[in-house]
Amino acid sequence: MMAGKRGQISVFLIIFFMILIFGVIIMSWRQAPQTRDSDYDELIGQQVKIFVTECLKKTTEDGIEYISLRGGYYDVPALNSEFMSRPISVHWHYTENHAPSTEVMEAELSKYITDNINDCIGDFQTFTDSGYKIDSGVLLAEPMITEDSVIVDTYFPLDIDRQGVLTKQDKFFVEVPSYIMKQHTIAEAILQEHQEFQNSIPVSYLIMDAREKGYRYDILHGSNDTVLYSIIFEDELIHDYSFAARYDW
Repeated sequence: MMAGKRGQISVFLIIFFMILIFGVIIMSWRQAPQTRDSDYDELIGQQVKIFVTECLKKTTEDGIEYISLRGGYYDVPALNSEFMSRPISVHWHYTENHAPSTEVMEAELSKYITDNINDCIGDFQTFTDSGYKIDSGVLLAEPMITEDSVIVDTYFPLDIDRQGVLTKQDKFFVEVPSYIMKQHTIAEAILQEHQEFQNSIPVSYLIMDAREKGYRYDILHGSNDTVLYSIIFEDELIHDYSFAARYDW
């Protein structure tokens, strides 16, 4: 009889522990964040991706304008001159050419994007107010300046949690129409003229070149024998590309 009772208790304990273990597994599954493939999950990721892409586009446009007005720089070098309360890189200094390369301008634009994109993203407050939790890694922007545009490939790892559903985004791409390459090429040609006439403004060359290439130029005299040059294409992409030259007058 005792042996029968012991057998019944053993069976009961086995069943109890099986139910307990199964319950723990179910509770753990319900409480743990889940990563799954579904249209809903994809929609969550796409909403964040569209938002970041639009911010990347806006920040790139602002950055192109910012560096264009400062001679191709975000962090303007010590060799600069101030015009209208704005430091502008001196590209021609007496007899020397100090203009940045395209690669330098791309690096300067990358720094601008990295430092300023959160002004648009706003720590994803719009999404966190709607129940999202978004953890972001370090943003790496790689601009490439082409003849008619600026292309920006960006790596920005995001872990997105929406009501326990996890999604990830990390690659973003924009292409922004821009004349900055054309303007920079025109500026380089003007500086080449300075190699032959080092201490004078190449007015005749500017008149002919502007007529041929369809741009407008402005010249503004500043202090310390410094002149501001601005190169402008007047259409929907209008913005100045400015640089300074310092002469021994």
